[in-house]
Amino acid sequence: EKLVEDTYCFHTRMNVKETTLGTGVAFSRQMRTTEVARIYTTIDLVSQKAFKEGLRKSVNKKRFSHWLPLYFKETCSTDKTVDLFRKHLSDIAAGSKDKFDEDMILTVMPKLLLTHISQLLNDKAYSSIQGIRMLNYFHRAFLFMLEHHPQVQFKLEKQIELFINDEDFRGK
Repeated sequence: EKLVEDTYCFHTRMNVKETTLGTGVAFSRQMRTTEVARIYTTIDLVSQKAFKEGLRKSVNKKRFSHWLPLYFKETCSTDKTVDLFRKHLSDIAAGSKDKFDEDMILTVMPKLLLTHISQLLNDKAYSSIQGIRMLNYFHRAFLFMLEHHPQVQFKLEKQIELFINDEDFRGK
């Protein structure tokens, strides 16, 4: 209960019971393919309301252009949350909220996790309790989406199996 009360948007001060929380996201694309290369996040929780009202800077003044919802089992409506994730993953991966494809989960979420881990290891601002909490939120969001898209989970498990068993699948 205390953790739920302490989980709130830095801007609106609304907690997870009062609003949908997520995080601000900025990303870079590969020049040649325009595919998402890295996904940078804030370590701040941002309400959907604050983002819709135009919030585009984190507490430490880092800019973000997109918003990604996070999954809080205690307060989330499953269907609404899945739909919200699909729209925002699609917006990041394809530039449009109505072009969702299940493969976007594997395009966005692993890159988000890897970029955040890299920032945790290299940036003092990220190596805080809040940075580690955000890593946990991202991981739970990824697992939530895999649970609701079993084909993606199957594909991911096959990729991992190939990585382990065949050196040809270990390239960057």
